[in-house]
Amino acid sequence: MKIVLDACVPVPFRHEIGGHDVVTSHYLGLSQLEDAALLDAIDGKYDAMITCDRSIPWQHRFAGRSIAIVVLCAQSNKMNDLIRLVPNLLRRLKHLKSGEVVEIGES
Repeated sequence: MKIVLDACVPVPFRHEIGGHDVVTSHYLGLSQLEDAALLDAIDGKYDAMITCDRSIPWQHRFAGRSIAIVVLCAQSNKMNDLIRLVPNLLRRLKHLKSGEVVEIGES
């Protein structure tokens, strides 16, 4: 799966998502774009975007988009908090569908 990490996700987090092609919005030169422009830029080129921005599902329409959105719901966007979500994230990525918006938290 081709995945983009939003600018709010620490760059080292990409190494925790084994088995997937993960790049950052910064690496793509897109980290300064607003959410809507970022989604437009990566839609159709990537399968999913991972973000910590919990407001994205409420601020944007995803109907008709091919990209799925995964929102990491942790205490903060620091690695120590996000690392706890990796097992749930990896399980969920196996079943992620185009245009889907999912939240991943600790279970």
